Amino acid sequence: MVHVKLVLLLSVAACSARAQDAMSLPANCSEQPPEWSGSPPNLPVVPAPASGKGSLVGILRDSRTNRPLAGGLVDLRSSKDASQRHTSVDSGGGFAITDLAPETYKILTRAIPYRHQERTVKVTAGRVDTINIALTYYDCFGY
Repeated sequence: MVHVKLVLLLSVAACSARAQDAMSLPANCSEQPPEWSGSPPNLPVVPAPASGKGSLVGILRDSRTNRPLAGGLVDLRSSKDASQRHTSVDSGGGFAITDLAPETYKILTRAIPYRHQERTVKVTAGRVDTINIALTYYDCFGY
């Protein structure tokens, strides 16, 4: 019985050591985005907001190359309640969220393989407010 407990204890310790070794493997990380040349990002065209509402349009781009980050995600969270709005970034790097109650929102933007960014924006009734967001490239591989 003592022999079985010792074998079990050694097995657990060996698995734990292997897991620790795997967690400390070196990875190759880079903050240098791949070369890119193309059209700069562009804002989408949106209609005037509904009465008493505001809209938010913006571009999501790479901070070094100015590349539009098509397929990125934008989350808008109300500071007054738990409501949220979501949208994706179009092929030109643009996004729009329309007919918003005038207030201050938190906007979270993200795209793979970039560092996400969170900031605060104020939406004003009767206006289409514009935001330009530049994300920093960060990619790791080789685990």
